[in-house]
Amino acid sequence: MKLRSRFFFSSSALMALALLGLLLGIFSVLMLTSTQNQQMTRNLRTIEATVGMRQELGIQVVMMLRKRLDRVELKASDQRFRKWLLRASEGDLDDADRQALADVERTYARFDTFADKRDDVRRNTFDDNNFVVNLQALRDSLNALQQRCVTAIEHTQENSRQRAWIVSSLLGMMGVALLLIGF
Repeated sequence: MKLRSRFFFSSSALMALALLGLLLGIFSVLMLTSTQNQQMTRNLRTIEATVGMRQELGIQVVMMLRKRLDRVELKASDQRFRKWLLRASEGDLDDADRQALADVERTYARFDTFADKRDDVRRNTFDDNNFVVNLQALRDSLNALQQRCVTAIEHTQENSRQRAWIVSSLLGMMGVALLLIGF
């Protein structure tokens, strides 16, 4: 085989290997960012919804502390809370997320019974330990849901970091192979 043919085959092999490495890198990065983006979007949407629910819960508690309860505004706040709850349940959820949202909905239903009471009975509910327990249970379920999302975000970041190291290692090995073939 002539020198020119050897040079042609070796440069062709180098080009093919370089192109393969480039395509592998591009494909891996696209898959990595797509998966990470979907999971981050879902978890951040849930965190945003729990912050909205917590805000509406605070508004409702403040309304219940007032001398006269504005039932129209309380109903509007209840509807906003339920919209936030619906928003959190939209999207691609696993069973644990659905269970956590069901827990929030269940504890909110127990809390909501206190707002429906007459004004004189409602004012006395703040002395009632049952009200405080239900309020704390609702706050705890919102905290648990937020913590699940934060943990999922951390897990997603760790998986992305591991995948990035794998892609970097593969691309590094491709580079070493290119150098060896080139020499």
